[in-house]
Amino acid sequence: MSVTGRLEEDDGDVWYQLDKAQAMPGTSANELWVAAEEVDAEGACETVGEMAAPPVIPGVVAPPTTGGDAGGGDSGGAVIAGGTVPLTGRWTLSLNQTTNASCQGGPNVPFRSDEVFSEVSWQVYLTVSGDGSSFTDGEDQFTRTGPASYFGNYTLDATYNSQLYINVVNSRLMTGQGTGNFFIDGTPCSFTVTFTLTYGG
Repeated sequence: MSVTGRLEEDDGDVWYQLDKAQAMPGTSANELWVAAEEVDAEGACETVGEMAAPPVIPGVVAPPTTGGDAGGGDSGGAVIAGGTVPLTGRWTLSLNQTTNASCQGGPNVPFRSDEVFSEVSWQVYLTVSGDGSSFTDGEDQFTRTGPASYFGNYTLDATYNSQLYINVVNSRLMTGQGTGNFFIDGTPCSFTVTFTLTYGG
């Protein structure tokens, strides 16, 4: 994976800017960074030019896809171009216990999700198109962006207009990441929360 920038903070911590097309294809993030202590660097990463970094919002790497229904049995899920399509029906969306947020020029701040959102788990009814190219929850549409990934806008809470990146693990389980932008006293801020979607019939 290519390093395109480097940042050394006042406390000595080093961050590398990554080529986002390699690290998280299809992401809407402007930039992607990783802490140097979290990776095994190869080559001359320390000589890459210094860059100014935006607020840190943790990303999510898609889990490996099964190429089919890992649950076994009568899945009813279609397999298209090496990826599994989710089932039409009732799903439960559950947010991670922690939501990360940051404002421009400020540090990343973790919050308990139940302190940020009015609900941390709720049910949705997903209707999947016949060819698996999209699904809807009645209002919002999510379009297939890869063999086992979907993307769409979603209102996690009335305060935030969010984007969801969804990865299909198998026809009955999906994981993903929600990101959203908002303002505090005119300062642009953003949040990231990961979630799971489990099929309930």
